[in-house]
Amino acid sequence: MASNGNPIKLGDAFLLETPPKGMHLYIAVVAIDENEYLFLNATKRHPKSDTSCILRPGASVPSFIIQESVIAYQFPREYSENDIFRLIDSGVCQPKGNCSPNILYQIQIGGVNSIGMGSYPNWGVSAINSLIP
Repeated sequence: MASNGNPIKLGDAFLLETPPKGMHLYIAVVAIDENEYLFLNATKRHPKSDTSCILRPGASVPSFIIQESVIAYQFPREYSENDIFRLIDSGVCQPKGNCSPNILYQIQIGGVNSIGMGSYPNWGVSAINSLIP
């Protein structure tokens, strides 16, 4: 888990302030380059949610998933390690733990299948290169 200068790893999760809607959970899912990552939001499932990746609380899911959630592929964000450390230092970002390789893989595969990632031009190549076997 990235904090105190430790490097970000794929699967690391952070609560990020996203005005005006408060804090949202973002997970590092793809390395764009050696210091920049694509983060995706895990959010409560709604009737019209993209269901390419559904996460349900349970033993195999990280403890920060407390309700049935989906990955909101249509809202990717790019952050560098320095961005994340700066946001942590300023109090608008909180490390929350990390996802297992299996959950990370489920999120990545969901992105390959999601039409929501169509708006993100780097997704296909970045995701395929970052997939965990």
